[in-house]
Amino acid sequence: MKKTVLITLLIWLAAFSLQAQVIDTARFRLDFRPMVINSQKVNQQAEINDTVSGEVGFNYEISPQEIDIAFEPSQVKPMKLAPDVMQRLYRNFLKVGFGYPVTPLFDLHIHNPDNSKYSYGLGVHHYSSWMPAVGKKMKQYAYHPTSDTRVNVFFNRFFKNQTLYSSIGYVHKYANLYGYNKDTLSQYLDNVEDYYRKTYHDSINNSFHHVKGEVGFRSNYVLEDRKLKQDVRLNYDLITTHKKDMENHIGLDSYFAYDSRFMKVTGSQNFRIDFDMDFYNNRWNDSIGDTLNSYRRVDNSFKLEIRPTMNFTIGEYHFLFGA
Repeated sequence: MKKTVLITLLIWLAAFSLQAQVIDTARFRLDFRPMVINSQKVNQQAEINDTVSGEVGFNYEISPQEIDIAFEPSQVKPMKLAPDVMQRLYRNFLKVGFGYPVTPLFDLHIHNPDNSKYSYGLGVHHYSSWMPAVGKKMKQYAYHPTSDTRVNVFFNRFFKNQTLYSSIGYVHKYANLYGYNKDTLSQYLDNVEDYYRKTYHDSINNSFHHVKGEVGFRSNYVLEDRKLKQDVRLNYDLITTHKKDMENHIGLDSYFAYDSRFMKVTGSQNFRIDFDMDFYNNRWNDSIGDTLNSYRRVDNSFKLEIRPTMNFTIGEYHFLFGA
């Protein structure tokens, strides 16, 4: 019952409030005329305020964090390699041969064992042919043997930055020319029997002896070493022939060089000076026939030579200045 009375009361109040509202309309009359105002040009740029906030500067520090890491390296063991066995070097060499009919051959080379201070050895070579004339045609010519003999001995002493070297050698070469046969020679000789005499045989004989020796002292520096490099050598040569011609030669050959680098574009510059002296004592036989009574001419000469040079390389071009 109470619920019904409450609902009825609410409906009555709502209807009463709608009747109490009074709606009226007001009207206004205004005279309005729009007018355009003359504009004026203003020569002033607009100022735009930056709305972006500026950087804020402040100092801050981060304390380093120490992390304790325990590290223990593993043990490294060397790899086991098989022993390197050096191949044997044969220091000595011998070769002996013999050919028909009389052609001996002999080669001998001896060298000292491996040594870091010394190097010395001996070399001997001989090859000859003493074949007599064979056949009817060859017997018409003179006997024509040949021989080649060479002997050489050397000795070297190695120091830390220098090397002392020396050698002595001997060379003998012998050969007989065929010459003319008997029929042709009879046109030039009054007596054909001269064909068998020593004078004619000596005229077609070619034989000479050569003795040579040298001793020198040179440096072992390479290009990268900025030190004075040198090679000083004293040499001697003696040559004699069957015609009693003789030549004696004593010489001094030397050079002093230094490698520098003051221009990077040129790499290394080599400054060198060569100093050579030579003395010759010669005796010449002007006659071909009589080798015993012919006139011998003696010529002596002396030469002194000094050559300073400087060379360097730029790219693929090589430049040399000096004598």
